[in-house]
Amino acid sequence: MTEVLQYPLRLGLLVPWTLIVLALIPVQLRALKWLRERVHHSRLGLLTRYAEVGFGWHLVWVWLQGALLIVASAGPGSVTRSVGEIDTRAIVLVVDASLSMEAADASDRGTQKYSSRFVKAKAFSAEVVDAFPEAQVGLITFSGDSFIHLPPTTDHAAVRLQLGSLTSHAPAQSNGSEFSSALGSVLHMQEFIPSGISVVLVSDGDTSSKPRDHSPQVELMTQAGIRVHTVVVGSDIGRSLSVFHPEDVINRVENKRIITKFQTSRDKSTLRSISKRTNGATVSTHEGDWTEPIIQAIEADPPKSAPSSIVSREDYSRWFLLLVFLMFLLERTWSSKKSLPRGQWLQAALCLLFLAGCDNDIRRAHVLNEEGRVEYVAGDDLDASEHFEQSAAFRYRHHIPHYNRGLALRKAGQLSEAHEAMQHSMVAKPTFAEAYAGDGQVLFSWGEQELDPTGCELDRTRELWMQAQVRFEEAVSIDPESPLGKDALANAATVAENIAWL
Repeated sequence: MTEVLQYPLRLGLLVPWTLIVLALIPVQLRALKWLRERVHHSRLGLLTRYAEVGFGWHLVWVWLQGALLIVASAGPGSVTRSVGEIDTRAIVLVVDASLSMEAADASDRGTQKYSSRFVKAKAFSAEVVDAFPEAQVGLITFSGDSFIHLPPTTDHAAVRLQLGSLTSHAPAQSNGSEFSSALGSVLHMQEFIPSGISVVLVSDGDTSSKPRDHSPQVELMTQAGIRVHTVVVGSDIGRSLSVFHPEDVINRVENKRIITKFQTSRDKSTLRSISKRTNGATVSTHEGDWTEPIIQAIEADPPKSAPSSIVSREDYSRWFLLLVFLMFLLERTWSSKKSLPRGQWLQAALCLLFLAGCDNDIRRAHVLNEEGRVEYVAGDDLDASEHFEQSAAFRYRHHIPHYNRGLALRKAGQLSEAHEAMQHSMVAKPTFAEAYAGDGQVLFSWGEQELDPTGCELDRTRELWMQAQVRFEEAVSIDPESPLGKDALANAATVAENIAWL
């Protein structure tokens, strides 16, 4: 434990405070001399407290109160550091969201019925999340394109929120299941997770008619030590699915025009091949099998741990304020011929209890957030991010420091972390429109960063911009009439134009 001052330079205020008190000495002495020469000593107490109180002692008393206030403003306290290891296990859920996953042949589990393969895949993924409460969990969906909904995070509430709101991809994006796209997104995510990850790929295995070769991605994952555990949903018999004309769907036409029909069934071979090459496991969700085999497979992955240094700070400022308050009460009693009224003593006792025993977490959260704002304005984005993160840890209106942290990280160019911070803010307060709009800005900037028109690598940018458009639309739905809602509506239109340009 180390004794520290959070703002040591504030102790410099002791110098001007001492000079002010010293400057009062000749002035007060001249005034006291003038009164003693002109007023009888029996009446002197009506005009000055110094008829009964020593002038020198009272001046020291006043100086000491001011000095204690200055020390309190310097933030005295102690810092304790504890070193240990934390589990850095990261699990990435990769869920197939192609049209074939809408087939209603997902087997029952006990009395639980599932309307489609996709619904069952989401339920399966939710149980995997619950099985590892300390792990970081990320979420990706894929069809012809892949979408990163969440980078690995310990905020499982955010993961469950995203899982619950997942929908299958639109026909324009859902040209079969392209495993190369899904595995490519996993490799992209791996860059931000030095400790490595375990992948749970949930799919029916039904690929597009001309699937892209995913062998290069599988080879890279094998070299990186990333195990892919595959989960097969659906049945061997399969189902026939129809794709209707979009206008008929929108207008709710009774006899919808059918664009195409196709037969889809479970295909284990591709999924089993991916797992085998990466030393992962393959299970099916039918015939009573459920999450236990995958949980055991993840637990068998090499343990991932990292050194952790936890810093905690104890603030002593309130004890200095308490002492000043006591000195003030004593001075009132000392300089007055009458004792304080009972009401004032009761108020004083309540103040003492508040200063001595109250939990200052709310004040600390506010102070840390304000410090972060000052640093953000000054351009110290990473320092600001750290203070916002510390403020959010107190969980007092923590959607605000999470949002502020997202702004700071976006300004610093750390867009993946900024996206995660905005997600935390949305989970903390789902009606906080600023977080949705802020996440839209982050995702759009991230898409610009990924844009590579010369190499024709546009899929990643398209994916991020589509997510940005959704976020702006969500901000509009929360507060459509506010200036923020109108700006978000304009931003959604701009993003749509950029997507069309791609």
